[in-house]
Amino acid sequence: MSQNKQSLLLHNKNLEKQLVNFYSSDETYFSRMEKGHDEKYYEPILRILKKENAFFRKKKVLDVGSGTGTFIRVLRKVFKSSFEAVGTDISPFGRKFHKDKRIKFILADARKLPFKDESFDFVFSIDMLEHILNPQEAIEEMYRVTKKGGLILIRTRNYRSPLTTHNFLSVVELIKDLVKDKKDLSRTKRLKPIFSSCGGDKDAVSAVFADRFKVSLEKFQGRILTFKTWTKDGIWKVLNRLPFVKLLGSMCLILFKKTESGQKIK
Repeated sequence: MSQNKQSLLLHNKNLEKQLVNFYSSDETYFSRMEKGHDEKYYEPILRILKKENAFFRKKKVLDVGSGTGTFIRVLRKVFKSSFEAVGTDISPFGRKFHKDKRIKFILADARKLPFKDESFDFVFSIDMLEHILNPQEAIEEMYRVTKKGGLILIRTRNYRSPLTTHNFLSVVELIKDLVKDKKDLSRTKRLKPIFSSCGGDKDAVSAVFADRFKVSLEKFQGRILTFKTWTKDGIWKVLNRLPFVKLLGSMCLILFKKTESGQKIK
């Protein structure tokens, strides 16, 4: 192994250790999620689920990177359904903040989910991929634990957007990728982490780009029901309708249905 590769591997291990320590020790971070993640925060996700006539009654639902469990609580409230719910997070604070006893909390790494193949009807990951190294591994795990015919919904930040913290880099990377045709999520540019209790873009460690994100799921046997990028407000709401500008949206959401064969596309 070359010295550069050894150095990169060591850096990633140190970075992973920093990540685990941060999420395991900063209770303020979880407190902010509890206050800010309400029904309005999840509205774009709920709207898409309603459009696709999602049915949750007596289903098994997994929220990967569930934080404080607010998304599942909102899901029950909006759809007025009873379903078996499991939330996972790498931080033990998740157990403290999962106040709804109907949500089973399991301490787990998103890249190594402790569940059997095809265990859940719905698998959600809301604003989590940007917080971990190697997001492709987490996507593969979510696919593995989803039942045939089940749905995977993932929302993450799109670092094509000029509205993110690393705006200049995201635009430069977009131009480079369009020239070199790099679309694999595993090739995402590693960003320097800035751990901050305020949350949002500042504590992201991976740059997940919308077009790569879409292509990464197309490798699996299944069908993309919804693929959407968007900006929050202002003039970008109008500009985002243009094909090229659309890739620059600040958020990215994909709803994917796993087909019956359940095999990867070779």
